[in-house]
Amino acid sequence: MRVQDGSADAPVTGIRVLVADDEARVRSLVATLLRAATGVVSVIEAEDGVEAVELGRQENVDVAVLDLNMPCMSGVEAALKLGALQPSARIALHSSDPVLLRQHAAALELPLFDKVDFERLRAWVELQATEARTTGRSGRVAPTGRRLDLCCSVCGYGVVCRPPPERCPMCGGKAGWNEPGGAMARRAARGERLAGEAPRSE
Repeated sequence: MRVQDGSADAPVTGIRVLVADDEARVRSLVATLLRAATGVVSVIEAEDGVEAVELGRQENVDVAVLDLNMPCMSGVEAALKLGALQPSARIALHSSDPVLLRQHAAALELPLFDKVDFERLRAWVELQATEARTTGRSGRVAPTGRRLDLCCSVCGYGVVCRPPPERCPMCGGKAGWNEPGGAMARRAARGERLAGEAPRSE
């Protein structure tokens, strides 16, 4: 993973972009292009879909650009999980095979880009930056609420985010979220339940 902030004379406000591609050369090229885009303050690079989702769990990103074909987790799978973790993030897919890209991503209603169409991708990212600036959606300027430590009521999967995702990124269920959801809190709650079930001495 590589994170690079904008230059010292870059605007104070702007968006953070996540770029995921298993081809290092392509990933570096796209990241370099987007670092120069107007309104982008930092770019985070992920080597595959799994790392992209993990970074989405740890970092506040405004835009994600995901390769369609990646090992371990495809761009489509990563897009679904990232969308659940960060519902306000704008997500796009790109591929060197536009036909396959459209077949796999048709139902997602996500922007689709050919890997050779760099200018169109850059223009789209700059549009997201403009919208973030005018609506206050950018993580750099919008007031943010407290990060929540949540636990899925169906499978017990934990997430730390704001706001809570509509669906659990692990089981996909539209479950209620319990707070706090940290491991220590879950162990404490389990201990309290067990203590409450202990037979009472008369």
